[in-house]
Amino acid sequence: MRLAAALLAAAVAVLAGLVLPTSAAHAAEVPSAITGVTLDKTSYGYNERQKLAFTWSVPDSASVGDTFTLALPPELTVVSQAPFVLRDAAGAAVADAVWQKQADGSYDIVFTLTGYADTHDHVGGTGFVSTQWNHSVVTTTGGPVNLDFDGIAVPVTIDPKPAPTPPCTENCPRPRPWRPPARSARAAAGPTVRSRAPVTRTTTSTGPSRSRGTPPGTRDPSTSPTPPPPAAPSIAAPSRSPLRTASPPARSRAPSTRAATRSTATPRAST
Repeated sequence: MRLAAALLAAAVAVLAGLVLPTSAAHAAEVPSAITGVTLDKTSYGYNERQKLAFTWSVPDSASVGDTFTLALPPELTVVSQAPFVLRDAAGAAVADAVWQKQADGSYDIVFTLTGYADTHDHVGGTGFVSTQWNHSVVTTTGGPVNLDFDGIAVPVTIDPKPAPTPPCTENCPRPRPWRPPARSARAAAGPTVRSRAPVTRTTTSTGPSRSRGTPPGTRDPSTSPTPPPPAAPSIAAPSRSPLRTASPPARSRAPSTRAATRSTATPRAST
């Protein structure tokens, strides 16, 4: 059992010796990667911001995961701690940048290389950040300030701190008294009551129009159209014969011969 444990420990040690150097090689700190630092001006106001430009370069042996750092001097502090990305001219990400606050209150920018370094040689470029004065460190104004970026010295001048405006003690303008907003003559006269005449709305329906204010379903007699008078019933007159211009002829009646006429039949003789 002791022999097996010893062999297992030796195997673990060998594996650790093979793996740890490889991991360290893929997370190495690239020294002196920052090659230059400049500012956009040589003199700044007490509350003025600075535009800090830098150049950087890593050797061809650098690979993904390697880092390099730009340390700000304590006289400067950040404007925004948002992370950003260094890109090439085509827009490909070369390094990711984050801000890190140190124990003394200063800030470092840590850049981590992407896989771009594994497929390209002579990787490097430029970048810039915005900074501002750290007034807890820069207490003396109106003179030179020497900024040290890890051995790169950048001398600048800071303007004097602006003096506060003293209160006025002589020939001061009189403050204007507060006055309520002016009221117009119409507002001063009070509200105006307007009478509105009833408005008759004409609809496009074929039914009778309805005046405003009349409940639905109620016909307003003043606006309802007058119905036409009923038509007289049509009675057909009997046809008449043309008027007679002459009196009718007298009707002559012959005496009846029915009574005088008798049968002249000869009676039969009986035998």
